[in-house]
Amino acid sequence: MNSVIVDDQSLQITYTGAWTGGGSSNNYDHTTTASRAAGATMTFPFSGTSVSVVATYDADTSCTGTFSIDGNVTTVTSPVASTTLNHQSIWSSALLPDGSHTLTYRVASCTSTSSTPGYVWLDYILYTPSPNASKNGLVYFVDDSDSSITYSGNWTVETGKDEDFALTSHGSKQGCSFQLDFEGTIATVYGRTGNDSDNAATQMSFSVDGASPVVFASPYQTTISYNQALFQSTNLAQGKHSLVATSNSGTATNIPQSPWARSLVEQRVLWFWL
Repeated sequence: MNSVIVDDQSLQITYTGAWTGGGSSNNYDHTTTASRAAGATMTFPFSGTSVSVVATYDADTSCTGTFSIDGNVTTVTSPVASTTLNHQSIWSSALLPDGSHTLTYRVASCTSTSSTPGYVWLDYILYTPSPNASKNGLVYFVDDSDSSITYSGNWTVETGKDEDFALTSHGSKQGCSFQLDFEGTIATVYGRTGNDSDNAATQMSFSVDGASPVVFASPYQTTISYNQALFQSTNLAQGKHSLVATSNSGTATNIPQSPWARSLVEQRVLWFWL
C-alpha cells in the first residue's frame, strides 16, 4: 500500500512552543516548519501501521530531539552538513500494530558552527494507513521508483540528488512514456524542468483513461526548476483509472548536456481520495 503524505502545515499536526515557518520550491507544498526552542513539540495522530518524518537540514547545524510513539522514545541527532540537505528521512517507526497512534517530536537542543543559527526543518510526514480506514481526503504519494509505475523506452535513473523526493528521479528522451494505474478521483504529477540552453524546452503529454492528451510545455529557462506541477487531472469518477505520460522533448540525436533538461524527471504522483 502506498503512503499518505501530510504537509508540515497540515491542520492534522499540532505545534506547541516557539516554531518558525520556511520553505522553498524543493519542499513539499513549498513549506517547512522548524524550532530551536527546547521543549517545543510537534504532535501527529494517525491510524495506520507505520510512519516516518522527512526534513531539511540547514548547513553547519545539528539538532537533537526525541520521537515518541506508543511509549517508545528514540533520541535523534541530525548530522552536520556543509550544505543544505533536503528530503532527509530524520526518523521512521518500526512496523506498528494496525490502529490509532500518536507521534510526538520534542526539540532538545540545536547548535550551529556558523554565525547564523540554523534549523532542522520538518517538511512532511509519510504514513501507511489502516487498510479499512476511510480514504476521504487522503493524498497518496507515489515515487518515481515505485513498482506500480510501468516505464516504456530508454529511461535513465538518477539517485542521490536531494532536490528530488526520495532522492530518486527518472529522465527520458522523446517518445518514452510511463503508465500508472490508480484508484481515486484526482491525479497530479510533479517533476523537474530546464535547463533549456539547447533551445528545446521541457514538454510532455498526459492522458487519463485514453482521453485527449493534455500537453505540458515549460517556458524557456536556463536554470533547473524542481518540484514543478506538470499535470493535474480533472475530477474523476470514483474508481480505477490509468494515467499515461509521454515525453515530447528532445530527439535521439539531439540530447542536451544533461539528459534531464527536457524530460519528466522526478515523478511525484499524488491522488486524492474523495
